[in-house]
This record gives sequence, C-alpha cells and structure tokens, in this order.
Amino acid sequence: MSFSISGKNVIITGAANGIGLAIARQFADKGANVMCADIDEKALIEELGDAKDEGKHPLFSQAICGNV
Repeated sequence: MSFSISGKNVIITGAANGIGLAIARQFADKGANVMCADIDEKALIEELGDAKDEGKHPLFSQAICGNV
C-alpha cells in the first residue's frame, strides 16, 4: 500500500524548534501544505523562512495552544 501526503494540508504546533520543526520540514519536503504555529513567531520565521527560497510555501502563525 502506498500513501502520499503531497498536496495534503498539515498543521504543526510547536514548529519553531525540536520535534515540531523536524516534522514540519519533513512534511514540507514530502510536498504537503504546511501551517506552522508556535508561541515564538520570530523563531518560526528564522527557522522556516528559508523554505520559500527552496520553492516551498509554508505559512507561519504565532499561536498559544495550551489550556484551550
């Protein structure tokens, strides 16, 4: 069985560093449309801003996802 995430929409929270950042990069590399959210918007832009130079189009948003 084969499964492709190319063209799928994905939301990653905690995407500015660590596991969230690694997951966001992997999904983007596989062709998914990635929405990256983190409380640290500056770190998001610093870490994932270069993706646009690579032809990817991630969206960034500052978000607090705890205690919802």
